[in-house]
Amino acid sequence: MSSGTHTSFLVALCGSKGQVYRPFSSGWLETSLHASAPWPSLYLVDGGTAYAANGNKVMRFVGDDWVEFAHWEMGYEITSIHVIDATHLWALGVEDGIDHFVLFYDGSSWSILKHASLDGFNALWCDATGANVFVAGEGGLIWWRHDDIWDLDYIHPDGTSLFDLDGNDTTGPVAVGDGGLILRRGPMGWTIEDSGTSAALRAVHGPVVAGDAGTVLIHSGDHWEATTSGLDVRLNGVWYGGPDNIWVVGDETAVAHYDGSGWTRLMTHLPGIDFLSVQGLDLGGPWIGGSEGYLLKTP
Repeated sequence: MSSGTHTSFLVALCGSKGQVYRPFSSGWLETSLHASAPWPSLYLVDGGTAYAANGNKVMRFVGDDWVEFAHWEMGYEITSIHVIDATHLWALGVEDGIDHFVLFYDGSSWSILKHASLDGFNALWCDATGANVFVAGEGGLIWWRHDDIWDLDYIHPDGTSLFDLDGNDTTGPVAVGDGGLILRRGPMGWTIEDSGTSAALRAVHGPVVAGDAGTVLIHSGDHWEATTSGLDVRLNGVWYGGPDNIWVVGDETAVAHYDGSGWTRLMTHLPGIDFLSVQGLDLGGPWIGGSEGYLLKTP
């Protein structure tokens, strides 16, 4: 699982019935966590603190336990988390599958900063200060919040849906979506990049994109290159910990790790579970979250 030197990975997988599993020499060890909803979004920050979306709750992990950080009434679902620090959190939520919200936590309370009933919000990314916030979703729409106002920053001419956003303060945001769509925002706005695939792309982290049919693309510096993940299912999450530490997760308990020279699939023995999210620290490995409340983690 590692190239050259031994690396100790911290891995967490999330699912739909609230179980937490830790891998040990002969398999994954179940530990006590009683969530009842999927874990579609995880966000780890320095110091071993993590935040996660779990049904109508935002959960926070500190030390060795997950505790409730915030919750909303039933019928509400938190779908995405983006953390600047402990007093600046962004989230996406949807109520009864219809009304979509952009939520912000300022250190004392949550507020709704944007609402839509027709255009679903799928992903959110903001810069390190929170001065520029981008939200992408259905219909190929990207909204940009700056100077406390929202502008419609992009509309895809074919209405192609966007599923994920990521970026950094130097290169700006990248959005991925249906039909192999990859968008990058530069000084002149959003431009379409050649992905070389028509597969739906559902996750992006750093220079890596993952999507349907086991598709994984790595940006070489001037173009996207396909790599053979060894998986043939829909990939829902990707985490880039460096060129020799890439993780992807997906449907049918798919978990694979790239060590710089090749891919290794990790077996989890959880039939019927789809893994939805993966996030990690640069010096560790990722947490992985999935359907039916499952959350897996290495010791």
